[in-house]
Amino acid sequence: MKIIVTKKRKNHMEIHRNDFLVDYNKLIREFEVSEEASKLDKEFISIQYDFKRIVGISGVIDVNKYDDVVYAKRIGRKIYSKFVRNITEGIETSKVIFILRKNIDREYFLITMFPGEMSEREPEDKNINTFEELMQSLNFWKNKAFIWKEKIIDLDTITYECPYKSLKRKVKISNFNISQPLKI
Repeated sequence: MKIIVTKKRKNHMEIHRNDFLVDYNKLIREFEVSEEASKLDKEFISIQYDFKRIVGISGVIDVNKYDDVVYAKRIGRKIYSKFVRNITEGIETSKVIFILRKNIDREYFLITMFPGEMSEREPEDKNINTFEELMQSLNFWKNKAFIWKEKIIDLDTITYECPYKSLKRKVKISNFNISQPLKI
């Protein structure tokens, strides 16, 4: 199995470079020859791989009502992310999430990779297609947030007001279109 990192993705990975304690290119090569990678065959893959040694710092952590939580858009993104500002250190981890899209000949394009545990899409993610997926996302992010890193944030978008409270999503379920307000 081979993972291809395009020029666009190399630029994207610069955002995550400091999250890794090991060169992410070496981790890609190590994952490519793993037993788990040899079993991949879906067109779109989201997989958590454990390197069995500390390889990075997870930027998503648990938060509570006493934490300084804000919402903002990351640079180059159109949706709001949840951040915690009073916690500056992530958690060391041996796990890396790989998001890949299959090409021909058992090759995969890297979409992104980052140290940490498997997570849900963010609530405003356009790839959420069902009400159930949206509820999983909201339930996951209710007690999780990204660690504040000013260099990746569009500072003009910061708000303390949760942008998801007014989130309404039309979801096609079977042959019916359902528009349902969400409770957070």
